[in-house]
Amino acid sequence: MAETKDSENLVPTGVQRDSETPTPKKPSVLYIAGIVIGTLTIVLLAVQSYYNVAR
Repeated sequence: MAETKDSENLVPTGVQRDSETPTPKKPSVLYIAGIVIGTLTIVLLAVQSYYNVAR
């Protein structure tokens, strides 16, 4: 009898709760701008250090 109660209380594996699947959100403009600025900064620092070593 304990097995039947356990199987009744189990959540089916195919069903996901809302908390497990958040709705996809578009990244904000500030987030994208921050990534672009950070990437450009890293690239510019790498190029600058390369030219300083090449001299």
